[in-house]
This record gives sequence, structure tokens and C-alpha cells, in this order.
Amino acid sequence: TLEEVHEQLDQGIIELEDHFYHEEMDSWAELSDLDFSSLETEAQSMPAIPQPAGIPETEEESAASVIPEPLATHINDFVDELDHSLGSSMVSVVMYGGMVKSKSIKDTDPIKLMVVVREITTKILDQVSEPYMMSRRKDQLQLLTLSEEDLLSSTDVFPIKFLDMQQDYRVLKGEDLVKDLEINRDHLRLRCEQEMKNLMLSLRQAYLKNSTRPKALSGVMKKSYSAFLSAADVLAELSTGSVYRSSEEILQAADGIGINITPLRRIQELNKGKIFADPADQKKVYEELMATVRHSAAMADQL
Repeated sequence: TLEEVHEQLDQGIIELEDHFYHEEMDSWAELSDLDFSSLETEAQSMPAIPQPAGIPETEEESAASVIPEPLATHINDFVDELDHSLGSSMVSVVMYGGMVKSKSIKDTDPIKLMVVVREITTKILDQVSEPYMMSRRKDQLQLLTLSEEDLLSSTDVFPIKFLDMQQDYRVLKGEDLVKDLEINRDHLRLRCEQEMKNLMLSLRQAYLKNSTRPKALSGVMKKSYSAFLSAADVLAELSTGSVYRSSEEILQAADGIGINITPLRRIQELNKGKIFADPADQKKVYEELMATVRHSAAMADQL
């Protein structure tokens, strides 16, 4: 049952990358694809992980999403063990991504943490590795391990990543190095155009490989949805000067600057289980998606 799978994941008996299969499926799938949301109504939950002393929560943070138990405790335990292991080499641990952005958090969601240390050496990486490997959530933990110098010199290379982090993050230990990061508009525009064009080319290549495989095409569209939103968020912000956080805000902003979001709306329905009954209809939506991405790339080029 779903409850048994959830319990075995929590106990570490099975892992998220393990695969499952049943008679109604035509291929194996990863356990990470399972939806445990039906179990969450019975689960205990706790408020979002608090800021350390001296860093008060803003109104937005206090109204942020709730991290369910035992996930919140496991995250806190890992950060405490990491702090103990690193000692004076620790500078900051910052949570970003869905854990601070999403309104609904599942027990199996990815845990994105930026770990900033004094310097990068094999000794320090070993000090990070030990609590990481011992954590009950190691298969969910996604660590971005940087030195202070790495962080300050990387905003030109990864401007979208750090802009997204700057909009929604929480300091779990140490200093707040995120709020004062300088992200250049020209770097954002160039990276936005690059991501849109990468997506444009990826969609074409994926179609060549999967044009006669409707299920695979649907999978491509689902994956493209989040990639598009990430770049469209920046495109809308550069175009309007406003900040958008939720998927709905981003789509409405994209619509407002002249982007056709109709194919994205259909992909939202696909994500909710409304599959394409007619392959011709699926190809029409796919073509609209390619056109939307191509138009967005052209808009980024003209900013």
C-alpha cells in the first residue's frame, strides 16, 4: 500500500530512486513519482524551520509553507550535525527552492541547501560528507557547496539561480550572504535568452526522437513546463520590474507581456492527469509550446 511504501522510505528500507511497477503501467517508474499527498492530512506538521537568533522572520516568512514532521526535525538534525562537523569552517547554511517557495510540501520533496564554507578542501568536503551520508534524508538532500569566494563570483554565471534564491530563502545557520548578492540585469537577460533557446532546441530534438510515442511526448512537455517557468519568471521581471513567485503569478505576467500561455495551461491539466485522447491534439499543443518558447527567446534577445 501507499502507507507501507511511505513508511519504508522513512525508515530507509527503500529509496526514492528505486523503481516500481504494476499491471496498469507499461513501464517501470521511480518511487519519486508517487504522490503521497493523500497521506498528509493525517501527518503532523510544524511551522517552517525558524530563523536563528538575531535574524527575525518577515511577515512573508511567517506565513510561508509548513514543513511536515518528521521532515522538519530531520532537516534541523542534519544542519546541527553539519555545523558540529564543520566547526569554524562553517559560514552559512541556506534553504532555498520548494521548501521555502511552495505552499504545499510533501515529505518526499527535494531539500535544497546551499552550504557556504571558508574554503574548499578535501578535508572540509569530508566534514560535509559525513553528516550528509549519515542523514536519513540523504536521497532528498541537494547540497550546493561553495566557498564565500565561489558565491560572490558566481552570480554572473548563474544569475537566474541566485535571483530565484534571493526571492525566497531561509538562513538556517550562520550569516545571511544572499540578501546583498549583486545580480546584473545584463547577465540575467543573456542567461534568460540562453535558457529559452536551450529549451527551444531541446523540444525540437525530443520531438524527433519521440514523434510516434505519445506518452514520451507528454513527459517531455511536463519537464519543459518547469524549465519554461524558470526562464519566463526572469523575462517577466526584466520586462515589468515586478517580482513574481508562484507559478500562477509567472504565467499571468507572461500573458501580460504578450506570451501565449495556452499550451502551458494545457500542460497544467496534463500534470493533473488529463491525458491527450487524440495524438493530433497533443501535437498541436506541442507545436504551440515550441512557438511560445521561440517567441519568448526572441523577446529576451530584444530586451
